[in-house]
Amino acid sequence: MSKYMSARDSVLDRVESLGFDMRDKYMDGFFQFGAKQNLYKILWAVEKELKDAPSFYGEEEWLKENGR
Repeated sequence: MSKYMSARDSVLDRVESLGFDMRDKYMDGFFQFGAKQNLYKILWAVEKELKDAPSFYGEEEWLKENGR
């Protein structure tokens, strides 16, 4: 990770990279499915962490602004 890149950027970059790999028509299904499995693992880990997360001031508005 570059000293100018935040941890957040590297996580989002990795998720986007896995999405690209999953849809890459030049790769075989085994490779694509592996990328999809990794995306599921990330999703499940994030859902686990958010399950008991506290609510914060401005959170509902932020979620609405970001389409959630």
